[in-house]
Amino acid sequence: MSVLITGGSGLVGSWVAKLLVEEGEDVIIYDMFERLDNFLDHAADKITFIEGNILGLAHLNETVRNLPELTGIVHTVALLGGDVRDNPHFATQVNVGGTHNVLEVARQVGGLKVVYVSSGAVYGKQEGPLTEDTPMIPSDPYGATKAMSEHLCHQYHDTYGVDVLCARLFFLYGPPNIPGPNSGFNTNLFGALAGKDVNLLKGRDQKGDWTYIEDAARGVVLMLKAQNVTNRSFNIATGTFNPIDEIVEMVRKHAPGGNKIEVGPGVNLERGAPLDITLAREQLGYEPKYDLEAGVKAFKEWLDQNG
Repeated sequence: MSVLITGGSGLVGSWVAKLLVEEGEDVIIYDMFERLDNFLDHAADKITFIEGNILGLAHLNETVRNLPELTGIVHTVALLGGDVRDNPHFATQVNVGGTHNVLEVARQVGGLKVVYVSSGAVYGKQEGPLTEDTPMIPSDPYGATKAMSEHLCHQYHDTYGVDVLCARLFFLYGPPNIPGPNSGFNTNLFGALAGKDVNLLKGRDQKGDWTYIEDAARGVVLMLKAQNVTNRSFNIATGTFNPIDEIVEMVRKHAPGGNKIEVGPGVNLERGAPLDITLAREQLGYEPKYDLEAGVKAFKEWLDQNG
């Protein structure tokens, strides 16, 4: 198997690349930037980096056509959070237009499986447990771009026969992201694990299904390799709702340095939780390895070695 990962230098993409290489697969990372850390150094001989912009349809098409052994594309490129809120037009071009380009290349070339990395944000703030049959009612522009992209995926399957699956990931945390004041809510919340004080103005009432990144990436790989499953969306999460206070206490337990952790009232994002992962269990054999404590411990161990 040879797989092209758009946005392969990002959090999800780099983990998918890592797991695929460990399973003996060849990986092509298609991104505007290479990673500056050493997270993928151990797999360098199995990874090819191609510089490219997801908005460049012609270059993406040429790249894929020049990879005759290619069997699949994992599409992870997306602008997140504040980037979407502050630049909604450009974010829609990237998040939706980029997905459209991947699907169009898959249509033109043929014979490729596409796994689109979506988000639990498509559900908006509906109360959980949220199944794949829960209507997509996003509560912000980011969720709207993900919902629009999923509609495109399903339409490209129905109209053109493109083999595509959508992975709805949710509230990811873990390496190689290093907590800090500029790292975003999902990573900054774990700052005490890296010996840093945490002062978040809001988020204490945040709902989320917090998923350790390795589990999310493993779910994506299972989707890529699934046989006789197509044109479906899957919740790839833990199936558990962990209140912010519980996360803070778990971080304190495994970061005995006495760093301050303060989270103000309110929510960072309007979300419901948890995601129901029954379908992924039944059709993919997906099972998260990390509950909250195991994920926090793994993150702390990695930070101790690499932070």
